[in-house]
Amino acid sequence: MSRPELAPFRKLLRLCRHFDREPTWQLGLVGRPPRKYDWYQHRVVRTRFQVSPFAEEMVWEASGLSTQFALPGKHSGAVARACRRHFRRATAMGLPYQSEATQLLKRFEEAKKLIQDLGDWDTAETSDLQLLKSFDCGGHQQVQRGDLLLAHPMSCIRDPNFDQATVLISDVGEDYVSGFVVNKPLRNSTLQQLLSNRKGSQSSEDKDWAEAIRDHSALEKLIVWRGGPIIVGASLQRNLHWLHCFSSVRRRGV
Repeated sequence: MSRPELAPFRKLLRLCRHFDREPTWQLGLVGRPPRKYDWYQHRVVRTRFQVSPFAEEMVWEASGLSTQFALPGKHSGAVARACRRHFRRATAMGLPYQSEATQLLKRFEEAKKLIQDLGDWDTAETSDLQLLKSFDCGGHQQVQRGDLLLAHPMSCIRDPNFDQATVLISDVGEDYVSGFVVNKPLRNSTLQQLLSNRKGSQSSEDKDWAEAIRDHSALEKLIVWRGGPIIVGASLQRNLHWLHCFSSVRRRGV
């Protein structure tokens, strides 16, 4: 590594040490998850990074192993360690470290300014606070089917469906968890209205299904909740998930 590239590293490292001493600054860091749900392809896809996946990985490590928002205070000195690890990785792989360090420096300075512009933080009058359980970002093994999770306040930056959302976990896989947002009802939209609004764009499969249940009196009372995407052109029947309080329901023709 040449001497010109040591200067941005040292400058970035000094700033990262300040971030370790002022954990609230980390709240201004907003990362990009390595994978995200694509609303049009109806599946999880890899994120395309504008700068470098290694720079995003440095932000991920600095943020307490959280891909989108920081969880400071769990790993002492995590920001400075992430900076050193990124420097060593760039050295070993011959990456253009100077440009990445400049971008990271700009990103950290913007995060610092964002939090400082918010002003002083209110402090609790008592230390006896009731806190919610926080899961370790290192894995999802603690999450189980049927759990209710509260979305992080900054989740709305990447997905408005998660703004102040309560998520009911429906499935836990080897490398993912999925669930439904259960506190986001669609405005003025019952199931009957939803079927009527999509009447002209339904597939033959959906039309037969909709005609079979359209006159059911209960449809006027069934509220549709915004638990996920209803893909334009995709089957409405297959994109609807039914939540009920029965122990089991036998599948019927309609």
